[in-house]
Amino acid sequence: MKPRLKIFSIISLFIVSAIAFTGCGHWYKHKSPEKKAEWIVSEIQEELELNDAQTVKLDELKDVMLSIRKELKESHKQHHDELTLLIDQTTLDQEKLQTMVNSKLEFVGSKSPQVIGAIAGFYDSLTPEQQQEIREKWQKKSKKHRHYGWH
Repeated sequence: MKPRLKIFSIISLFIVSAIAFTGCGHWYKHKSPEKKAEWIVSEIQEELELNDAQTVKLDELKDVMLSIRKELKESHKQHHDELTLLIDQTTLDQEKLQTMVNSKLEFVGSKSPQVIGAIAGFYDSLTPEQQQEIREKWQKKSKKHRHYGWH
């Protein structure tokens, strides 16, 4: 894997992990996605001691993620209704299901350059020390959360 791609993967996984982690707290589950995102941004800001320019890049990343989330949410009900119709049948329409999967994959594929660009913009704005801090946190988190088999 190319070093640049590895860095993109690490930072995107770091951000996704941070988002997923914040959803675990009961006190936090009832807040809006925007408030959750603001909380994540403030945590990252504090943890990495971001300057103003870096904070702007992180806010841009947050805005991209929230806009994509909104688009996914809008299509969710339609896909849910379509899936309900499919499983109400005695036989599963595999072609229709494959079409649904392909449309989701197409959506994700169409949005990935935007997400990767926002992640890269933020990551590239970090100092080498801040980038190293992310790498260390990622390594620690990766070792801590390795699971094998069912749990």
